[in-house]
Amino acid sequence: MEIRTFTLDDANYALRDVIRVCEEAIEKMEEVQWPWKPLGFKKYDIIHQATAEQLVEMEWRQRIAEMGIMPKGWLIVDFQSPDPDTVYCWQYGESEVSHEHKTWERFIHRRPIRRQRSREEGWRGEER
Repeated sequence: MEIRTFTLDDANYALRDVIRVCEEAIEKMEEVQWPWKPLGFKKYDIIHQATAEQLVEMEWRQRIAEMGIMPKGWLIVDFQSPDPDTVYCWQYGESEVSHEHKTWERFIHRRPIRRQRSREEGWRGEER
């Protein structure tokens, strides 16, 4: 799958689909965990050599990647920004894409986006 480049506007527009995919995955996760989780067990798929939870997460990752978005941790995604060294970072529960970090950094290093970039501006390589 090819990673797409997103302006901040594009990432926030795509977020509607990302949220839908996340909510479908959460619903599936709840389905596969019942009735096992309260008993302290996990359903195991012998054919795929994975727990049902792992299969749900793998399907979620596949669907996100098909959109050209980078799946990170469970319900966390990165959008490649026009700056090749920066990604926009989002986690389920946030209402918009409002954080970023460098490609060599991790989720813990993310910071609020200081300057909103418009679709017309794109990235010009200026220091922030």
